[in-house]
Parts: sequence; structure tokens; C-alpha cells
Amino acid sequence: RPAAAQQAFAQAGLALVPGAGIQAGYVSARSVYTVEGILYTDISPGFGDGEGSVQVSGGLGGTIRPLGILRTIGNTNQRYDLDVGFRFGPSLFFATNATRSDKNQQFRLVLEPFFRFSTRLQSGRLVYAELGTLRPVLRAGLWFRL
Repeated sequence: RPAAAQQAFAQAGLALVPGAGIQAGYVSARSVYTVEGILYTDISPGFGDGEGSVQVSGGLGGTIRPLGILRTIGNTNQRYDLDVGFRFGPSLFFATNATRSDKNQQFRLVLEPFFRFSTRLQSGRLVYAELGTLRPVLRAGLWFRL
């Protein structure tokens, strides 16, 4: 596959730790990098060990694909990829027990470094697992070719 080949994907997944959430977005993948826009939602219920909060975040960013660089140089054919990147965007945090000063700090801009592992299953489906610094920190799901 040529280094300039571009593939567009919709990304959809579930998230864990802390709480539970969803992730959806767009990923434009090339051999050695990606450009993407993602929306995250994390809910931590107010019972058990939960804090009773909701966080909604959006991020624009991209990744470097080290294995893609190796594939381009060495013409190897792995069935998986590793992405290392950053996303930047707004985040809104809502807590059920927020004080007045907490409510004034609901909006912030965030920079999130993250790692993503993706692979093609035997069925042909593209799956990913992602570890980031923004809630929810552990995310996994599917890529759908556009």
C-alpha cells in the first residue's frame, strides 16, 4: 500500500474506568499518521464508589504510527497498528454535588496524550483499544470504513 494512501473511518466504542462511557468520531488514517476528531462522554453514577458526574469532551488531533513507518521502510505486513498521539479540545464536567465555585469551573480546554492499538480480525472488522489521560481513560470499539 503506498505511503500516501488515505482511508477514512468512523470510530465508535465503549469506555471504562472510571465510570462508563461512549466514544465516537472520525479518523483519517494514512500509512504513517492519522488526523482525527473524537467526542467522548463519561458517566460516573452517584452510587457505590461513583462521584455522580458526567463529563463530555471533544478533541481534534492526530497520531504518529510507528509500525506504519516500519512498514513503509521495510515493507513488512503486520495485521495491527500502534498509534501515539494527542488531541486538543473542550471539556465540560457536571457533578451532581457541585458547589458554586465548582460550577464556575465546568468548562476547560484539555490536551490529551493517548496510545491506540488497532487490528483487523479474521472477520475483516477493524477493532481498537485506546488508553488516554482524559476520562474515560480506557476505550475500545470498532472502526467502520467510510
